[in-house]
Amino acid sequence: MSGDILFSEGKTELCLDEARRMLHISKRKCAALLHEGVLPCTSTGKKTRQYRILRSDVEAFMKTPAFNAKAARSPVSPEKYRARLEDLWYYAPDVLTPADVQKLTGYSQSYVSSWMVSGKLRTVTVHGSPITSREWLIDFMCRERRNLNDLRLDNTR
Repeated sequence: MSGDILFSEGKTELCLDEARRMLHISKRKCAALLHEGVLPCTSTGKKTRQYRILRSDVEAFMKTPAFNAKAARSPVSPEKYRARLEDLWYYAPDVLTPADVQKLTGYSQSYVSSWMVSGKLRTVTVHGSPITSREWLIDFMCRERRNLNDLRLDNTR
């Protein structure tokens, strides 16, 4: 379905993919908005096309101050990104296991493992298991320009 058809059809109910295209955001970010209740929806209970979102709700959300399409697409400066990560992870342990990294970043176990195995994310091996530090993780996230896979970074404290 092309974008022109999406906007001209006048559909009242949208699925997740159609809503995210209207909002110009990723599927993951759109799903997070739905799960957190920021964007109202109805769940069908199915695995595919699980969500039904009213077009009027999407259009109303686009008019709120919480949504700014330009700000959503503009990159955060590296200094500001580092400061946000340090603030966000202030209470995280200094020493992190792969499971801890996965919880903090929202990335899958396979991504975290590939970062560690390739040496992109600095690690040391203790008792046969790789561990990293919070500081090394922040350095990696800033160096690789990785974004968190949830909305916690967008929230200001």
